[in-house]
Amino acid sequence: MKYSVSVKLETAHQNVYEPWASPDEKNDPTSRNYSSPLVTLVVGSGEKTETFYVHKHSLLKFPYFNGALRPGAFMEGKDEKMNFPEEDPAVFHRLVEFIYEGKCYPRIINEEEMEEYLEAPIMVVKDVPNSLAEGYDWGLESSIACGSHLTTDETLSTVTGIIQLLCLAHRYGINDLCSCCLDKLRLCPFGTREVTALIELVSTQIPETESTSEIYAFMYEHIRIQKPRLDDCLVFERLFENRAVPSQTLLQILKTTKTKQIEYMRQISLGIVGVAVCHEEVTAADSQKKYGTDDKPHFIFGSAKIGEVSSGRANNSEGLFLARNNPVGDGVVFPLSSFFFLKKNNI
Repeated sequence: MKYSVSVKLETAHQNVYEPWASPDEKNDPTSRNYSSPLVTLVVGSGEKTETFYVHKHSLLKFPYFNGALRPGAFMEGKDEKMNFPEEDPAVFHRLVEFIYEGKCYPRIINEEEMEEYLEAPIMVVKDVPNSLAEGYDWGLESSIACGSHLTTDETLSTVTGIIQLLCLAHRYGINDLCSCCLDKLRLCPFGTREVTALIELVSTQIPETESTSEIYAFMYEHIRIQKPRLDDCLVFERLFENRAVPSQTLLQILKTTKTKQIEYMRQISLGIVGVAVCHEEVTAADSQKKYGTDDKPHFIFGSAKIGEVSSGRANNSEGLFLARNNPVGDGVVFPLSSFFFLKKNNI
């Protein structure tokens, strides 16, 4: 299968860009993108191989390709052909799209007077029987954090694809695409499956350095939020079993997350909100049976595991605990009896 993004310009005049040439195009002939030679990029192996034809000038903007295509540097520079047998053509397709357009699917939509969202459908479902999928928005952030809403398989696929593109962009030094992917991931829900994919891909493909600190801070924060559920997550347990990530790496990640959790709790303790630990497992379905419907936004019941730490407020009159695991969203509600307060702040 071939994917061509070439545009050929044929003219007998050398000043083809006149009088429409920009100052850069007039002063630097190499900036004439569409008249530059095409480089053949062969991606994947076997039946999953795809060929991309990309203008050389577009590739030379990035250090990795600039070095590889420099005359006399490598065979690629002479033949103007590069092979990427280990890469996924579907993910590489998005990289090529970004090289040409400065953006790629799923794009961030920012309509006037509305929050940003992704053009791909991001769906979640309540963790109760016979629930229908619904569109994800920031109001469900806390609900995702406590497990009362779960992501769909399609959402997991979209999030995983963005993480794969983030890793690919880092591998070839396309920093703007790295930042773009991180911005997209901030608009996505992260349950246990998404966090597991984040750990597996980032820890094995992106070294933790000063330049990647933002990526790792994002990962550690989501591990911290989902840690009580990761302990019971079969997908996460398989990381240890199949050695997808070296055990020592996983243990170090969990150790760092624990340190950050302690710091998080220290910061919370200095504030005015209550801090509570779950001592009795609770599910959204059980809460609905006990308290009735949760149609109202401020009555979104949550699920919590024993040992989970949340910040929020106690409502003694109704016997409820309003938790806010994140600074966004409307919060979720738990039975007050299921939590032990380390520091209490009543409504």
